[in-house]
Amino acid sequence: MRVLNPADNYVGKAAKYSVLDTDEQYLLVDVKVRCVSAEETCRITEFDFGVESNAGRDYPAELSGNFSDDLKGMFEGGEIDPGKSASGSIIFVIKRGESGLVLYYPRMFAFGGSAKFKLSR
Repeated sequence: MRVLNPADNYVGKAAKYSVLDTDEQYLLVDVKVRCVSAEETCRITEFDFGVESNAGRDYPAELSGNFSDDLKGMFEGGEIDPGKSASGSIIFVIKRGESGLVLYYPRMFAFGGSAKFKLSR
């Protein structure tokens, strides 16, 4: 899994509609998801992922459509057929200096628990 923190140079000027505050930066995380259902399609979007910091801040994913097509390989999600996979990059806007970042899924309504992945020390 690739993690760019900060990802300001990579994301660059690709943001179409927003400008970062001086205390913010981009975080980019590559994900690969697989639909483990044997019969039903799975529906997943970038908004199903979140990042949490040691300070307890919760960061939602940015909408991939808010960035220009210059950024290749963005995770768009959608319907995934049983046994198939989807992958791509997800962008988050986080406060500068955050530590102990953890990517988690699902971000909302974790009835059966959630998967967590440590992104930094």
